[in-house]
Amino acid sequence: MATLKKLHEDWQADRNTQDAMWHMFEHQVNCDVFFEVGSDQERIGAHSAVLMARSMVWFRELAGEVPTREIILFEVEPEEFNCFLRYLYTGRLQTDGISVDNLLKLAEKYCVRECVKLLVTKQLETMDPETFCPFVRKNEHHMTDLMRFKCFEYVFSHPFQVFHSASFPYLPYSFLKALLGNEYLVIDEDVLCTAVLLWASQECRSQKMEENGKNQRLVLQDALYLIRFPLLSQDYFTENISESQLLSDKEELQLYRYLMNKNKSDGFPFNINKRKAPITPFQFIVEEANPRPSSGLHVSESRPILTTVESVHEGSVLRFKERGSGWGYRLDRKDAVAFEVNKDIILTDVYIYGNCKENGKMEVSVSLQRDTQSEPLSISMVQLQCELSHATGRYEVGIENDVGSYGIKITAGVVYHIVVEIKGTNSYYGKHGIKEVISDGITFSFKNSYLSTNNTNVDMGQIAGLKFHILPKE
Repeated sequence: MATLKKLHEDWQADRNTQDAMWHMFEHQVNCDVFFEVGSDQERIGAHSAVLMARSMVWFRELAGEVPTREIILFEVEPEEFNCFLRYLYTGRLQTDGISVDNLLKLAEKYCVRECVKLLVTKQLETMDPETFCPFVRKNEHHMTDLMRFKCFEYVFSHPFQVFHSASFPYLPYSFLKALLGNEYLVIDEDVLCTAVLLWASQECRSQKMEENGKNQRLVLQDALYLIRFPLLSQDYFTENISESQLLSDKEELQLYRYLMNKNKSDGFPFNINKRKAPITPFQFIVEEANPRPSSGLHVSESRPILTTVESVHEGSVLRFKERGSGWGYRLDRKDAVAFEVNKDIILTDVYIYGNCKENGKMEVSVSLQRDTQSEPLSISMVQLQCELSHATGRYEVGIENDVGSYGIKITAGVVYHIVVEIKGTNSYYGKHGIKEVISDGITFSFKNSYLSTNNTNVDMGQIAGLKFHILPKE
């Protein structure tokens, strides 16, 4: 790129702020951050003020005491990176001849949410139903809540076309299960069941299993019960389901009894309601920052909670507004965050993000430590069984104490560190962290921890939240 030669030339006069900044980038004027981009390591300069203003990730990296000024990006090509920078500088997204997939990875990596939204929308607007399912499979391991929402929105707008597509059997299981259970999916049950059985047959082939009803049932797992068998036409049920071993003998008998007398549905395992979208529109809702405690979370083994009185109030707090996927782990690296509260509480559990790529086990060690002490107050070691079908992706790990129960007293005004070591595959992680959250009258102030060596901090990372008890006033 050429440099500006004439200092007296008034090139600013006919440009707005965005275009003027882009002009400076194009001519590499006063750049203070440099990137080595692509396989040929082309050197591209940029302006830290722009990057920090547009990306929370770059804000964190460039605002530190020793800011990063040389960044290597092997995974994208210079023209793709320039396209991404153009959006950051000007707000304009011009993707002609550019890999939208690589742009999407950049936008995800640097948490530029509006760019992610534009790119996913652009892909889905030009997508035909045959390419939709491969698109979901390709992106399932780095799919944010917003991306997932846009994908659901696409299916709800084109249900028959998607379920009737030849590529439907390649839809990931986690997305399939969430889709079948969503009330906004309105489609004929015969069409739905046919597509799901084709999906199950493909899954049997991929697992080198014989294609029969028994094995289809096995690969469908809990998703089987999201098919509304009572809504199937009689001819379809007789030809495709009856005596196929997809349903157990007991389930078939229950189904026949229900069809004979629809007033009796006690203990019936299948949904009998017609698929009809709710009146309220399907809309994207950012994950609530401070929800009420829910029994839907996966928990570690049951233990009593430490308390010296009978009447306690349970509360919980979450650190992040949104969830991403793809947080990695390395040996001896720790995720940590510091916090303090304005009133005494008993900390009973820590919420940990689970696997995002596959069902499986995750080995987790959680320790609680006072800021002024080197020895931890508590160390809890558990093995979590993570399921991709789990809606929130969060799991509870109890804070163990010396008497064999859960719960450590947290003193108001004292800084504590939650330190987590994880052995497992990539997990979900939180984004857009909240520094101060009020829950049930307790103010939680979160801070960066000097014990964190795996990039978790106030803004993003592991340690989704805390669960606690409030002791009544004496």
